[in-house]
Amino acid sequence: MKNIKLILPMLAFVLAIGMSFAFTSEAPDDLVILIDGVKYQSPIDCQGDGQNCTTWISKDGNVMEVQVERETDQGTYVPAATGVPSTMVFEFTSLTPLN
Repeated sequence: MKNIKLILPMLAFVLAIGMSFAFTSEAPDDLVILIDGVKYQSPIDCQGDGQNCTTWISKDGNVMEVQVERETDQGTYVPAATGVPSTMVFEFTSLTPLN
């Protein structure tokens, strides 16, 4: 208890440094999908090689297959590849738009 005035500020400093690494902004290599001219975060993670990475989106009762793209540079996107294709259908309302 005697050293609490020394330990608490040190602990707060270490915690602040750790939190600075916990949050990052969008970095290259992000996965996105393009629907009606708007980019959304991809609901799936494309790992591996071999096949085009696509996802299924349900919008207004229609199910559509959408190509997942990987950001290679700031604003440059290329089709993503995967080793295991996804057959899951995601609701359009669950997608997060990119700003």
